[in-house]
Amino acid sequence: MELYTKIEDECTNKKDTLTKIKTIPFRYRFNLVDKKFYYLHSIPIIYSLWEGFFQIVIEFYLKYLNEIGIETNKINNSLLIFVAEYTEIKIQNYPQKELKKLEYLEKLKKIFGNQFVELPIVVNTESNLKFKPLNLMLKNIGLIEFSEFEQVDNIPIDIKNKFFPNTPQKYPIEDELRHLVDIRNDISHTSSYQDAEITEIYIDRFIFLVNYLIEQISEKIKKAIENKTYLKEEFRNT
Repeated sequence: MELYTKIEDECTNKKDTLTKIKTIPFRYRFNLVDKKFYYLHSIPIIYSLWEGFFQIVIEFYLKYLNEIGIETNKINNSLLIFVAEYTEIKIQNYPQKELKKLEYLEKLKKIFGNQFVELPIVVNTESNLKFKPLNLMLKNIGLIEFSEFEQVDNIPIDIKNKFFPNTPQKYPIEDELRHLVDIRNDISHTSSYQDAEITEIYIDRFIFLVNYLIEQISEKIKKAIENKTYLKEEFRNT
């Protein structure tokens, strides 16, 4: 399927870039001062790769749903609400004047009176793709949400021991995403991290996180398509 190929290409591209971030200091034999500078400013890059991947592949998914055509009476409730809230009419902004109400309702009929739904291609991360905003966006478009703690078997032991030694059997996705975004914001917008010791293990930590998120988002999209979860449950086996 073309969609899967496009998503896989994005996965490969982002993972290759993450690998380069990790290996560049060793390939070019950075000294300790250069490494400190490089690691510090790699955190915003790692975050941008995560946000960029999410935005691109979710747009791919929404465009795919428009291409296959989902009948208005069959679309699942989450996506229906997503359409209502993110089209140009913005259903939450119901007008007060009578003439404007009539114009508004005509637009509403046009959207929901069509045989097929036209999904808006909107992925607004607001540069804050932490756990709650991420899950809200996944829920809005009918994808499976992340758990606060995920079962992950291949977490490097040094990352476990340093950053979450008290949860050895679970991967604390919510906390790890919060740390990535908060550190990224501090580096980008304040001076509080300029003298911080952002060492190689921090880079390993967040590269592992973003690789995991990339793989999981790809898998969630594939499952949604295979199981037709964009449809109401009664229409999924037809």
